[in-house]
Amino acid sequence: MKFTEIYGRAIQYWPDEVLISDGVPTGDSGFNFPTLTKVWDNVEDSVDQDDHWSELAVWSMFQAFHTESRRLLADGKKAIRTRQVSLSDVESYLAENLKVEGWAEHAILYENDLDTC
Repeated sequence: MKFTEIYGRAIQYWPDEVLISDGVPTGDSGFNFPTLTKVWDNVEDSVDQDDHWSELAVWSMFQAFHTESRRLLADGKKAIRTRQVSLSDVESYLAENLKVEGWAEHAILYENDLDTC
């Protein structure tokens, strides 16, 4: 399955913009974004449980959005525009998540087609 197909299917679950101004540091190096987490929970609940690619993609997107939200909040921004987050960042998380136990069959079928778009 090609990354751009996976991304195109999964990004539709996400709103265009998510509030991040409620982000707070946790522990030594963590960060909590309650609204972003709530949106992710809703997105995760919306994905068909048989659509493993979209399940993996929305998790990977959350990871990329969380990382970008930390940067944006530090720059004084109050929201993240989900479709403006770097596709290569989302792809990096997805590729890493495919290395986790249980995803070997999917990893064999995966193709990063960002360079060919």
